Amino acid sequence: MNTNRKCTRKSRGLKAVVERVARRVRSMSEPRRGPGQPTKYQPAWMPRIAQKLCARGATMSELADAFNVASCTLYIWINEHEELRNAIQVNADIFNHRVERALAERALGFWVVMQPEERDPETGEVLRPAVRQYYPPDPRCTRLRVS
Repeated sequence: MNTNRKCTRKSRGLKAVVERVARRVRSMSEPRRGPGQPTKYQPAWMPRIAQKLCARGATMSELADAFNVASCTLYIWINEHEELRNAIQVNADIFNHRVERALAERALGFWVVMQPEERDPETGEVLRPAVRQYYPPDPRCTRLRVS
């Protein structure tokens, strides 16, 4: 009797393996669905909004925040959807000017107001002066050039 049990266990095990292999083969021949939830991409309005945001100088991370997705998801959408890619590329020149200005500030050095000054509302005299921090010039920025 023990040998019969072993045989049935082996045959059950073999049947299970054959079924698993058959399922895999069937799944390879069927079109594969993507993992996870459906995409949040909406072709009706997302390219138009992306174009408007890029016209105002939005970065890729700002676009991703506006669409409430991760930056890597936005890059996947750009690669998959030509209308989104075209909407973003149209306004790339505006962003380039923003980058050039930021690089010029870094190359020349700049001041940042950390805390604004506080004034007495009645007399107008300064209660606490503004706290400013100076960032010295960064010579590495002079080597970078946006074309």
